[in-house]
Amino acid sequence: GVCPFALPDEVQVYLDISLQRFERVFPAAGTAASAVDITVKALENITDGIWVDVAKEE
Repeated sequence: GVCPFALPDEVQVYLDISLQRFERVFPAAGTAASAVDITVKALENITDGIWVDVAKEE
C-alpha cells in the first residue's frame, strides 16, 4: 500500500475491509522505521477513507 497521510486533498484513500479484523494497524511510509501505531477507526477518521473489498482471500 501507500502511506495514507499527507496526501493532496483530491487523492481518495481506500481502506480494504480486511483491515477491520484488527484493532490496531501500523501504516508506514516505505520502511518499518516510519510505521505509526493507530486504531483502525482513527485511520478511517484521519484519512476520510472509503471502505472497499479489494483483497482476495485464499
